[in-house]
Parts: sequence; structure tokens; C-alpha cells
Amino acid sequence: MARLRSIYKLPHARLTGSPGVEYPWRMYSRRELVILAKAYLAATGMAASTLGTRAAGNDRLFIRLLEGRDCKASSAEAASLWFEQNWPAGDLLRWPVEVRRLRLVAANRRHDEPGAKAGMAAGA
Repeated sequence: MARLRSIYKLPHARLTGSPGVEYPWRMYSRRELVILAKAYLAATGMAASTLGTRAAGNDRLFIRLLEGRDCKASSAEAASLWFEQNWPAGDLLRWPVEVRRLRLVAANRRHDEPGAKAGMAAGA
């Protein structure tokens, strides 16, 4: 898995949808990424190309998605992690209710921390 992270240059993190259940490569769907992007762009006034560059290193990512087109899985995965890590805290920008929020779990959790053994058993 470390090799995959280095190929795609992903941060050392994984997402989880339910407490206690970890999905190492879970990401938002195209529809969910569009909802997140529209909300983020409306609140920040940022250009779609700037968001794509920041979220996935791809200035065409959100332009393509907003046009109803597809993207590479690696771009969607990077954007999913970026939204999880960079969504403004507090009331500045509320998470869209249409998108079930994934939870970010640090992959470099120490073995003596609570829940570390459960994560390791799940294939972490």
C-alpha cells in the first residue's frame, strides 16, 4: 500500500464511513464531488481551476466535473482527501447535507493508542 501512495502521491491517511469500519481508499462519488465543489466555490469565490489545482494538482478537474464529464479515480481520490482535510471549520461553510461525510483517520496512528489494534486487524 505504501507503493500505491507513492505512485499517486496521496497523503498518509485513510477515510472511514462508519465508526470502527475503515476503508483505506474510500472516496466521494462524482455527484458528491460536484456538490462539495459548488458549495466551496460559492462560499469562497475561488475559480474552479484553482480548486482543482489545490485539491488534486489538476486545474481541469472541477471544470470537467461541473460540465458533467468524468475524471480519473486518482484525481477523485485526492480531491476527496483534500475536502476532508481542508473544509473550513465552524459556521464559515456548512458541510452539504446531501453528502454523507467520510471521516479522516490518521494512518500513522501509534500502536499503543486506543483503536490501533482494530485498525491493524482491518488491514491498515
